[in-house]
Amino acid sequence: MVSPRLPIDFDLEEELLPRHLEEWTRGSGVAEAIVRANVQSYAGESVHELLIGDRLEQAGAHGQQYATRAVRALLNNRDTLALGGWACHGVDLQNGCHSDTGFVVFKPDHPRTKKNGRIAKYEHPAGIPERIVALRMPGDDDYWARIKANPSIDIVLDESGGKKLGAWLTAGIPALGVPGIWAGTPPLDSADPEPTTGFGYGEMLNRNQAKKEKDRGGHWSTRRWQQ
Repeated sequence: MVSPRLPIDFDLEEELLPRHLEEWTRGSGVAEAIVRANVQSYAGESVHELLIGDRLEQAGAHGQQYATRAVRALLNNRDTLALGGWACHGVDLQNGCHSDTGFVVFKPDHPRTKKNGRIAKYEHPAGIPERIVALRMPGDDDYWARIKANPSIDIVLDESGGKKLGAWLTAGIPALGVPGIWAGTPPLDSADPEPTTGFGYGEMLNRNQAKKEKDRGGHWSTRRWQQ
């Protein structure tokens, strides 16, 4: 399988390409420091490693060079993703560490078309459960701990996992991304079919208590962590 030709201006040694930085800063009003703390550019096989790396290894191949049937099935319809894009990693709230998690939000420069005919604007790693997305606050490792400690501060929940969160943080408003319908919610218990809506600290770190609700206007409600 031949990899797509990369754009001439794509520097694989550069962590964040100028056009991706501009998309966040000029396009969405996100502070540059926040962008650089959370976003990285990817291209080539690094995109496939990011999105389907585990599946490739399970299929008996570490990269595209092994054109087995299983690998071809994984790479099918993902050719254009290798042309590049940006990925938002953020903070791992599950363990409180400012390190990359298995779940990321990837926005390709050239999105693929899904089987249903829709454009896949964003991509997530295959086989990785959707998780709450929290951006790093540059130079402030205790940011989210302080937000939790002050129950009077509301936290915006947004179904996006990237630029909107950065715009909220730039404006001084804490925001968490909850992509997907059930991201952040615990499995339904037959004895208690309603997911808990509280944001207790321990539950939050375990990704067990985030719940999205819509108000009558169809917008995501603003909720705060509760004891």
